[in-house]
Amino acid sequence: LDLLYRFIAMGAVHDSGEQFAEPACHPGTRISILELLSNWSRDTRPESSILWLHGSAGMGKSAVAQMFAGECSRNHRLGASFFFKRGHSERGSWHRLVTTIAYQLAFSAWGLRHHIQHAVEEDRRVVSQALPLQFQKLIVEPLKDRRMLEIHPVLVLDGLDECQDPETQQHILQLFVAAIRDHQLPIRILIASRPEPHICEVLKTTEMFSICRLVELSANKEAYEDIRTYLHAKFSKIHSRCSADGIDLGDVWPLPDTLEDLVRRSSGTFIYAATVIRFVGDQYSHPAEQLDSVLSLDPESTAPLDDLYTQILS
Repeated sequence: LDLLYRFIAMGAVHDSGEQFAEPACHPGTRISILELLSNWSRDTRPESSILWLHGSAGMGKSAVAQMFAGECSRNHRLGASFFFKRGHSERGSWHRLVTTIAYQLAFSAWGLRHHIQHAVEEDRRVVSQALPLQFQKLIVEPLKDRRMLEIHPVLVLDGLDECQDPETQQHILQLFVAAIRDHQLPIRILIASRPEPHICEVLKTTEMFSICRLVELSANKEAYEDIRTYLHAKFSKIHSRCSADGIDLGDVWPLPDTLEDLVRRSSGTFIYAATVIRFVGDQYSHPAEQLDSVLSLDPESTAPLDDLYTQILS
């Protein structure tokens, strides 16, 4: 497996150093969706083979995917994970996708290790072959031997819409779909992405209803409650830090009405809340002044996040 290791994208794995730096779910949030994913991962029915978690930018799909991958890993159910990142040398294309998944499967599902190792030893060129050939030799063929698996391992693919180009994204989806449909592979695949038209074209078809569940991560009531929980905890941390540094923000900061205003302005997107916290919590600025700058922006704006970024850059 040493040869395979040289062709993997370590930063794409859920517990890599690169992923550790990415935003994660705040404790006590996203409980319902994580419970749904946990239950789905244990469902062995064919119609639950693939779950597509989709939502607009900033809804927290990657944070949920990372939290879920971590949970599966702790419960010994994770087969592999791959987190795409647009423009990244290793995570922004398909070239290291299959090798990275296969390498993880060789260690997470010991029954597959011999098959994967044999595929590499039989033809060392496989690590640089075309996507369909790699996929067939390193993923499909090993998984076809269900006797070697005690459970259905979970594959987590996050940010598919950030991979290379629309044609490649469709190609990746079609490979997984065909493998599930034609070989009934004993795996569970979580795909998280924005609902781009070319992805919908593959996953929102009548044929897919028999093997795929669609779950939208939306700005619902629970999302607003989670953002409130997140903001309250983060502001409390900033308040405590300032008190220790001798900066007086008052006994109650921010005021409850201010917190509710920020929750409303977030429009249910975690990226807005996280950006506010990074801006207000900047250690080289005064938190109260930073918060006032945020609150000075037009509360009725149709693009609150864009306005916030403009304020930060100025």
